[in-house]
Amino acid sequence: MDNASKALKEVEENGEGLKNAIHSLKHPNIKALTALVSEALKHSQQLDVVMKKSKILKNEIGLSKQTYLAKILITELLWGKKRLGGESKPVVTVVSYQDKFEKALAKLESKNNQTSTGGSTDTPAFKKPRYVRINTLKIGFSDAISYLLDEGWNQVVDTNYNDLEQHDFIVDDFVENLLVFAAALSFMIILFIEMDLLYYKTNCLAALALKPRMGRQIIDACAAPGMKTSLLAALTNGENPIIAVEKSTRRFETLNTILADLGVSSVTTLNQNFTDINPEDYKDVEYILVDPSCSGMFGRLEIQLQSHEKDAERIQRLSFYQQKLLRHAMKFPSVKRIVYSTCSINAEENEDVIASALEWINTPDQSRDDMGLSGVNWSFKLKRALPDWTHRLNNEHYSWADMCVKADESDFTDGFFVSVLERVK
Repeated sequence: MDNASKALKEVEENGEGLKNAIHSLKHPNIKALTALVSEALKHSQQLDVVMKKSKILKNEIGLSKQTYLAKILITELLWGKKRLGGESKPVVTVVSYQDKFEKALAKLESKNNQTSTGGSTDTPAFKKPRYVRINTLKIGFSDAISYLLDEGWNQVVDTNYNDLEQHDFIVDDFVENLLVFAAALSFMIILFIEMDLLYYKTNCLAALALKPRMGRQIIDACAAPGMKTSLLAALTNGENPIIAVEKSTRRFETLNTILADLGVSSVTTLNQNFTDINPEDYKDVEYILVDPSCSGMFGRLEIQLQSHEKDAERIQRLSFYQQKLLRHAMKFPSVKRIVYSTCSINAEENEDVIASALEWINTPDQSRDDMGLSGVNWSFKLKRALPDWTHRLNNEHYSWADMCVKADESDFTDGFFVSVLERVK
């Protein structure tokens, strides 16, 4: 439980990604730990309510200093094994509050049901389905489906994702080799190495938008924890050389661990800041994926971040670095296509970044040297990203906004943005 609480704290308090937080602990049972922390994240808002209503942190001074441990223990008690083992003080304390937790949860669920019948929707975090990508580098699609059917799972078709039952699954209607499970599902019963737990469907979309030609070299500029890198390897059947770049030493270690676990062998990893790479040293690179850090931490939709001064300042800092990354990608001498994506729906991190980069790369010839474009005699234009994706949030400030994909929880996922830039000779 201590390891789970440490991972949960890294995700909720420090904005770390789930896989990075889990793998950095080097726990012997990664699957069980991932399942437990995933449940706590999924029920984060319910946890806040039951802890407040039960007054457990107010009444129990010792536990008030171990908030994340309390969340993990309550998660296990209410949504996991439904019991806690051992006689430690935190365990005994949490178990003694079980009746209060269950009463508070029942009232919350009743309130949500009444709200939903009145025309509102439940909190998106309660309803988003769970996604699992079949890792075709280690198991075939049909073999994976057969495995699930043999284990008692029920494959359904033409079903709304919100209507999936506990043991149902459906093949996603957009992303190849992606399976969808009920939102209430505990992954403790389905995780295995041939499948890749995706907390969000959006982890697939940027890689799909890149569409590299077979055999051509790719750079994943912000690669950790490695899910997009591994998908690129699978999409290209391991035939494309991929360079995965990660500046953080700790995240770099996680990247290597995950790629090894997933059987990815066509990747060279670099523990380096992408902007420090000399484009002239990588003249064979034709495709670059830029998916930088953004304000949509650990997959939750940012809620009116602009209304908080500290968040506005943070977005400004992020936007500056995002522009720097995208501009650097444009300098690679043979690059043909760049995908820029984030898990945010803020214009400052998306359309504004694209507009700035396009203005920069289209600087008139007489000023290009002054703008850091010496020797760069090419430009870029937007290409319609994921043309079969129909739902796109609009931005009236940019006439080209619908060339990009910008969607929200109505697409059964978290907020995200994907754009495709193609080289103009």
